[in-house]
Amino acid sequence: MLNVVIVCENPTLHGGFSTVGRQVARSLHARGVRVRYVARYPRAAGAPAEPYEVLEADRDGDPTAGVGARLARTLDAAITGSASGRGVPVLSIGGLRQHAELLAALGERRLPGAGEVILYVPVDAAPLPPMVRPTLERADVVVPYNSFGAQVIRRSGVRARVARAIPHGVDTGVFAPLAAAERRAVRRARFDLGDDEVLVGFFGRNCGHKRPDLVLRTFAAWVNGGVGRCARCTVLVERPSAPLGGAYGTLARCPHCGAEEGFEQQAARPDARLYLHTELLTARERRVSGGWDLERIAHRLGVVDRVQFEPSLRFGRGVVDTELARRMAACDVHVLPYEAGAWELTVLETAACGVPNVITDAAAPPEYAAPFSLLVPPMMRVHGPRGTRAFIDVGRAVDALQRLADDRAERRRLGACGIEVARAHRWDRIGDLWLEVLRSTPGGAVGTARA
Repeated sequence: MLNVVIVCENPTLHGGFSTVGRQVARSLHARGVRVRYVARYPRAAGAPAEPYEVLEADRDGDPTAGVGARLARTLDAAITGSASGRGVPVLSIGGLRQHAELLAALGERRLPGAGEVILYVPVDAAPLPPMVRPTLERADVVVPYNSFGAQVIRRSGVRARVARAIPHGVDTGVFAPLAAAERRAVRRARFDLGDDEVLVGFFGRNCGHKRPDLVLRTFAAWVNGGVGRCARCTVLVERPSAPLGGAYGTLARCPHCGAEEGFEQQAARPDARLYLHTELLTARERRVSGGWDLERIAHRLGVVDRVQFEPSLRFGRGVVDTELARRMAACDVHVLPYEAGAWELTVLETAACGVPNVITDAAAPPEYAAPFSLLVPPMMRVHGPRGTRAFIDVGRAVDALQRLADDRAERRRLGACGIEVARAHRWDRIGDLWLEVLRSTPGGAVGTARA
């Protein structure tokens, strides 16, 4: 029997990494692989048990033990319990910090019985930041999410085996379009919307790179008439706004063609609403996540009465997948103006619900999302220690929203394309790819991560 130890966020939590860890573990378990799942955080209250064994890294309740010590003890128990005369592969699912913690825990204890260390690596920008390379080179196998990530890693010269890219998946049994009557009922009961009103959704963490603040800024410019169309190049341009109060001023010149006159102001959109499915964070939480005070921004932009928030959301705590899918399917458009993205799971989930996307034309998501999305070019790109970040062109993002709001046929066409892309990314297909990776690991003990 194949064995694997998976290290990730608790599979019962709500979040991208926990969703991926849970689905990979379920897929492998269904294929007869013995999975022992090392969870970094406690389980969510009231969550049902998973079909495979879950060991929580802080299960000993020792408040004096550091994260590394707790993780090392739990890894030791998981690897020992999985050993069958061969090295047990250890699969880490998470970001750079989580991978580094795992490698440190394995290296400090020199855990016997550990086989190859496999890192499932998000790459959200190019070039690869120098700080990432040492972590990747201590692994045995690096698995990127897509060809974008694979190219960035290979071009960086990382001395590690870069495996075939494995994309994220989606549960198409849960994330699917609603029947017309049910969709109408959800829109009426949950959002107080009629058939002719437009619902724009944002689903994602309130963190720096996903930019929910730019969703508010784009939505406000659209519904309040904060854009003008240049007569020369025909591009929509965001009008300047005051730092306080959000009042829009007059355009002096077009940033695209340089024209200094001839801007046609766009009409306001009283029929549009925005749903922000993200956390409303305290000041302390925002300092940690790099997130935003979204309620204050909505007030400043004059759209707070058109925005619906979900105050119950917190890190790791959300709504059940069936309810999340219903809310996604009730939207007409999903907007995610990320400045860098390694995959963006909610883009695929909304697509599975038949909802077209408006996203930044940068980094990895367009690789799979182009068929069902309007790709908005960045207004500018900034290169820094974390790679190149792309900042969406707000005027062109408004243009994309306006186009989809006014063209139901285009929404239906893109929605149908999204459903087809989602079917090609079902989790059962993704499980087959992970099974290939595990079967390629050596039969004997390989040792832990490289020193």
